[in-house]
This record gives sequence, C-alpha cells and structure tokens, in this order.
Amino acid sequence: MDTFFKWGFFHNLWKHDVAHFNSLLLQRWNELAATILSADSLNRRLDSYAALFEESGAWQREKAKWNNNPVPLNLQEELQYVKDWYAENLSALHHAINQLTGISSPQAEEKEPALYLLNGQRTDRIWGRQLLIGKNRKTILRP
Repeated sequence: MDTFFKWGFFHNLWKHDVAHFNSLLLQRWNELAATILSADSLNRRLDSYAALFEESGAWQREKAKWNNNPVPLNLQEELQYVKDWYAENLSALHHAINQLTGISSPQAEEKEPALYLLNGQRTDRIWGRQLLIGKNRKTILRP
C-alpha cells in the first residue's frame, strides 16, 4: 500500500497530511467499508450473480465447454472461494489503511494552524520571501 503513495500528488497529500488528508482518507474508507465495499454487501452481490448465472443457463454452458477440465467445476465452491478471498483482503486492506494513515479514528485532530507552500508542502518556517496558503485559505506573503 505504501508504494501507491510513493510518488506524486498523493504522496504529498499523505506525507504532509494536507488539509487532514489522512483523516479524510480513513473516514471515506470506513464509510465505504461499512456499506458498498463491506463483505456482506459483496456477498449479496455475488449470490445474486451466481443465481443469475444458473438461471440464465450460463453455468451449464460453462460446464459443457470445460467438461474435460481436470478440476471439477462447482459453482458453490467457487463462490465461497471468492467470498473468503474478499473477506481476507478486505481485512488486510483495512489494516493497511490504518497503518498508512497512522490513525485509528476517522475524526480529524485539531492542530496548530498549518501553513503550506504553493507546491503543497507543509512548513513551519519561512525562508526569504515565500508565498504561503494558510488554514483559512488566504494567501500570505511573508518577508
């Protein structure tokens, strides 16, 4: 997961926690993981697809096509395999996102007002005259 944020725009957002990016990422992940990306939601979707697969005759066509396959074809076993795989990977992804953000609660912590350079880098000191963007989104020119 760390390699996803290794380069570019997302790296700067994550590394410097611009505008509480890490908290917002965790919050959005938790929203999706509890709803449309939850194991229960996916399982219902997979069950629906499997029923459609059988009712439409597609499963019988697949079995006929792959009849010489040395691995026996069993739709319910395949369905359970995919459900188990997703549940395991969902848990791993949740753990990785919690580790990546370094926080376990989606609530943003109040911090000192942050200053960011125009390239998005967070700063706490000024070198010469630099244009900064403060927490209130106002541009500041510091000597």
